[in-house]
Amino acid sequence: MVRADPRADAQEPDKLDASLARLEQLSPQTLQMLELELAKADSIVAEGSKFWGFSGAKGGPAEFLVRFCSPVTRQGTEVPVAENDAHLLDTLVFGIILAAHSPVMYARAVSRVRNLFGLGPDESLAGTAGAKYGTANVFAVLDVAVCIATVQLSKTSSHITAGMGRAGVDAYADALDACHFMTAVFANFIMRQRPTPEKLASLMRTGRLSRFGISPTDIDLQRLRSELSKLSATHPTHFPAPAKLLELQSPAGECTAEAGQPCYAISGIANPRTAGDALERHLTRRKTAVRAARIKKFLAVISPLAAIGISVRMCWPSLVTLMAQRPVPGLLVFASLVFVEGVCGYWIFRCAAALHDLRGVTFFQQARDLTNYTVIQGRRDRSFLQSLRQLRPAAFDQSASAGIPRHFSLFADNQGVMILGKGSRPRIVASFHWSHVIDTDPDAVGHRIVLTIQQDEPVQADERTVQLAFEVTRAKVAWSELSYVQEKPLEAMLAMYNGMKVLGRFETPAGSPGDEAQAAEAYESRNPAPLFFAGTAGILERRRVLLRGLLLTPLICALMPALPGILIA
Repeated sequence: MVRADPRADAQEPDKLDASLARLEQLSPQTLQMLELELAKADSIVAEGSKFWGFSGAKGGPAEFLVRFCSPVTRQGTEVPVAENDAHLLDTLVFGIILAAHSPVMYARAVSRVRNLFGLGPDESLAGTAGAKYGTANVFAVLDVAVCIATVQLSKTSSHITAGMGRAGVDAYADALDACHFMTAVFANFIMRQRPTPEKLASLMRTGRLSRFGISPTDIDLQRLRSELSKLSATHPTHFPAPAKLLELQSPAGECTAEAGQPCYAISGIANPRTAGDALERHLTRRKTAVRAARIKKFLAVISPLAAIGISVRMCWPSLVTLMAQRPVPGLLVFASLVFVEGVCGYWIFRCAAALHDLRGVTFFQQARDLTNYTVIQGRRDRSFLQSLRQLRPAAFDQSASAGIPRHFSLFADNQGVMILGKGSRPRIVASFHWSHVIDTDPDAVGHRIVLTIQQDEPVQADERTVQLAFEVTRAKVAWSELSYVQEKPLEAMLAMYNGMKVLGRFETPAGSPGDEAQAAEAYESRNPAPLFFAGTAGILERRRVLLRGLLLTPLICALMPALPGILIA
């Protein structure tokens, strides 16, 4: 059939012969699917050029065979038989998705879904993932991913025009990265609930898909419903369904979602002036933000009610006496008391909430003043302090916490990494030279960063290295793409540190190991002056104003219950 194809002459003879030879090495399962595809009138094997989306494609079995069975890539890299087999099998099983939708986002969607199912290059979605999760489930996940990605790209690339030139190429790449169409929790939802196109469109319209990490959600719902309806009732039946549906887990290194939402809320600088500002990302642990939002909602109701209840309870006897003697003035006093105490209680809540919000604002401003590079805010715990005591016992001479606040800042330069202490003008509590920082590892499950520090003179032989681990609450990530920060926030935080560590090795003057040890000792034993952050002066003044308001308002609340007694006298 391939030799009889008149378009076969357009292919290179060597590649065509090698592809025909490779065809004989494929698995029986793949060859069976190939036979079934060839029997179709609209086979993608015969007319595949309509689906690939590449200019210059001639189509026909010869081109299809070279594309999927060639033992060598266009760049000259050898392709294993198993990889050819997996790629071809997925194309044959899920080719109907490629034929039904635009090919622009198909390859990107396949790559993302393969990553979610944890597949290697020689494993297939139809075979490996299908046997474990069910081919129909994999089909549904891939179809929804392609549909959402296609419509999202229309939204994110709508501003790109032909007159943008090279800037348009960068803008298109950003538009592709801005499409977040599939996550592990969303795939589990699809496999278990099997939502209809109307249900998915409704979830997209209300923005509820954002809790699965899908963005943007403000897309063309009519087109989305149309794309989803094309294959909503089509499921492959060539493979048996699994006995038990398993849960998908987030890929290794990718941040584990919490309650279906991304672990970190990501923002940036509103009006960037430089390229560095445009590529600066501000990350806040979503669990912390959600907990704070719940507490604020609770206090917004409780604070006014508590202020009213306490004040009324304090002046109730005199208030009853006043209302018995002078009913009208008594009612006016009662109404005034309730109004003033309610306003004061709400003002106390507002001041407390604003002070809490200033903690995040202060960190990000201090991080910008501190360095142009990445700054991480961690939460100290008992294990962190114990590890730090092993490394820097002298730091604990005057304080049980070594002067480290509950939420401390970690930053780095070309020589090493440093931990900041407390206060508006903090000191550097501990420094570690890059020669002593053996490794920096992200713990995506625990949302922690682990620094492996080597000691020169350990107390015991098994204490040669100490792991300094802490949970990340906030971070200013410099010079990082948004897609990378969204998918692997912890790796993005450490990427610049790892680069600075390598750069520090190059900048270290060549010499004997003793010279490097002396440089490390000088760096770690230095005692620099307290740091000053010019950008936080306005924030500190605002904090003082809020503290004054937080202290004076309860005084007003305490004076109001005396009003009925004064009127009685």
